Amino acid sequence: MSKKTCQAPMERDPLSHEEDLAKVIDLQEVIDKQEQSQMEERLAALFAHVTELKEDLDTAKKDLLKSEDVNRKLQQDVHKASLVTSVEPVLLERWEHAVWTLLRQLAWPSSRVFSGSAP
Repeated sequence: MSKKTCQAPMERDPLSHEEDLAKVIDLQEVIDKQEQSQMEERLAALFAHVTELKEDLDTAKKDLLKSEDVNRKLQQDVHKASLVTSVEPVLLERWEHAVWTLLRQLAWPSSRVFSGSAP
């Protein structure tokens, strides 16, 4: 048997060990670069998503402001309508009274109305 075939696996050439270590370091650097690249891609995707969410939020805020304005105007209209509805019978009664008074004044001369004499 030759001496080379009987060597234990741990008894390797120191240069070979250094080459293996250099390969491991190179592979680790490749893995680190790949992981960094993946993280950068994820970060870019998250940043784009955050930007989209900010735009959606701005749109929602604008829509909310418009809705609040429309709601305020509708509440004012409802309030005005309720005032008109509550005042309307009084105005109608006063208008009818004014019309009847005017008709009486036109139909009978003022001397007859105030004197109390019949025609």
